[in-house]
Amino acid sequence: MKHHSHTCSARPSRPSTPFAPLIPPPHRSPLLPSLTIRQWLYLLIPQTLGAAIIDAGANFGIAYGMYHRQTLIEVWPIQHNTIAGDMAVTTFIQGILSFFIVSGLVHSDMRNGLIQPFGEPWPWAPSVREAQWEAREAEREERQAVRQAEREGEGERKRHRQWYNLHWHVRSHQGERHALHTPYQWFCGSDLNDVFHLSAGPSQLLHRWLRTILEGALLSAVYFLLLWPVSIAIVAPLWDGKNLAGTWAPEAIKGVYGGVLGVIMNPVCAMIALGSEDAVGRGKVGRLERGEGEGEEGGREIGRVVSVCPVCAQREREELAQAAA
Repeated sequence: MKHHSHTCSARPSRPSTPFAPLIPPPHRSPLLPSLTIRQWLYLLIPQTLGAAIIDAGANFGIAYGMYHRQTLIEVWPIQHNTIAGDMAVTTFIQGILSFFIVSGLVHSDMRNGLIQPFGEPWPWAPSVREAQWEAREAEREERQAVRQAEREGEGERKRHRQWYNLHWHVRSHQGERHALHTPYQWFCGSDLNDVFHLSAGPSQLLHRWLRTILEGALLSAVYFLLLWPVSIAIVAPLWDGKNLAGTWAPEAIKGVYGGVLGVIMNPVCAMIALGSEDAVGRGKVGRLERGEGEGEEGGREIGRVVSVCPVCAQREREELAQAAA
């Protein structure tokens, strides 16, 4: 009897091995994933209201030190203590410091168990080419990992740890997935933003600091384009051509500007850290190891056939029946 080989045009979405964990989908939502009450409060109170108060107070104090002895303060002329230039510089200095400090504090809080990361990576970062590459690599690597795990008789815990190492760990320091030439990935969080984790070592810590400062500068440039023109449109009609020396207007302008920047930027910095792929991956693995998150987020159910091709589906049923026996 001849046996005809079957070439399936409908490629299985996941390996047919009954114990294979699901490959994480290369998907990011442009909106926030569903958050717990604790995460909402964490973002609202310390990262929004607290940040606004600190930023407004700090900027007001700095402005008082800069302006209270000046005799000529105007909105535009650089030689006359320009208010417009001060707001522009404030955007970048405060933005870089905010991204650096908030990223480090949030990663430290996640590391110490004070707050849990998001359930899915955030922000949304579309890249069809990279997604296709990662899906192919993930499928190939997972097959190899599962075969090796079955040969060595590894348990579920180690298999889940392997899954994280292969499919969720960004491995940023090796440049394997966070390629620096991909622009949108500069706005995606990773362990490179864990700037207060001193056990990383001097060279790795310096790399993290420089990378996080550069990411903060890029994010500050975005907020500069959004906030500075609107602020000038409000300030210029009120005070253009006037000498603001001897008034509280410079302090008030700088304080309000810093507070508004804190309100709209600090929560985003915190969300980038909470949605970093490294943190999300560790959170998923932790839930798997505790027996939580079955189905789409957990390990693959035994006895489930995933192929869309009838011939491959029948082959999977036979393999599952043999495994059950």
